[in-house]
Amino acid sequence: MGERESNSSEIVQVLAPGVTPGAACDAARDFATAAKLATGDAARLCILVEELVTNVVEHGGSPSAEVSMALEGRSVRIILVDAGDSFDPRTAQAVPPEKARGGGAGLAIVRAWADVLSYESGADGNRLELVVALRG
Repeated sequence: MGERESNSSEIVQVLAPGVTPGAACDAARDFATAAKLATGDAARLCILVEELVTNVVEHGGSPSAEVSMALEGRSVRIILVDAGDSFDPRTAQAVPPEKARGGGAGLAIVRAWADVLSYESGADGNRLELVVALRG
């Protein structure tokens, strides 16, 4: 994982091939610390970023992704860019939770905790932009 840009209001992480969702959560935690987010907001941000990267890696077939987070007033803007399969969280069908594996809740979490501003898919890959309102 390589940090491309970092300051108190924005951080861009290029998540290398083979990245784990845990490393994505670490990037979100680093951003939350730098942006001085409240504990609950930091936790929600970590979960969201982890869910997004999990979907890209496990379901989208992309070995890497770029995640940027920017503090904008009382919200955090997240942009996820990847080369995996198309997946628009606004229109995707939710699947029932898989209790045995502990999965299936990610899409519901993204929809509940973030507003999807845009999604684009093309020859160069996918670009998803979300905003998360801060509560703390």
